[in-house]
Amino acid sequence: MPKFAILLSALSVLTTAHAIADLSVEAGYMSSSLTNTVLGSASGADGNGYLVTSTIHVNFKPAEFLLIGFGPTGGYGSQSLKFANSASNSNVQAARRLGADAIFQVEAIDFIKPFIRMRLGKEWLTNTSTGTISGQPTELVTEYGALYYDLMLGAAYPIFDILSVYAQFGATGGTTGQVTFKSYTVGGSPQTYTPTLQTNYYSGFSANIGAQLSF
Repeated sequence: MPKFAILLSALSVLTTAHAIADLSVEAGYMSSSLTNTVLGSASGADGNGYLVTSTIHVNFKPAEFLLIGFGPTGGYGSQSLKFANSASNSNVQAARRLGADAIFQVEAIDFIKPFIRMRLGKEWLTNTSTGTISGQPTELVTEYGALYYDLMLGAAYPIFDILSVYAQFGATGGTTGQVTFKSYTVGGSPQTYTPTLQTNYYSGFSANIGAQLSF
């Protein structure tokens, strides 16, 4: 009988937590500072661009004032990179992200809900560098990527019971990844290219706004 009572008590606690789900989509600005660990700071680049992210949560309320959510997240974006010493006309870096998201949201006030968000996952980055040689257009495509992270502060503003909007900002970055060669063309024709071994990492800032549906 005591064991049954303990089981009922545990189930009661879990029921009180009442899990819910939500779906959110956000978009915004991202800046970054890229470092090449082999060639040094002279080959570094500053990036500016956008990032779009979607997240699904399963949420729990261990207390009336606190909501905790966990779930998968994915995103894509693009940045224009400015290298200190580069002969190319354009450097565009495209990003794809897939990872996990955790949110800790305070729900003590009805009209504003501050939160902390953390993300960790895998990132794939493709850099396309274009220029000219003897009047012929050139294009060099490389890839790198490793783990990425986000640490964000923000606040949500409920509009309806199932719909809210939010704003957030914070740090973002990627761990060291090895650069791999994909293609090199001159005038549209593939060329032989022997790249040097390079590794990159970056750190930066992100600020965005989003909308969330709760179920």
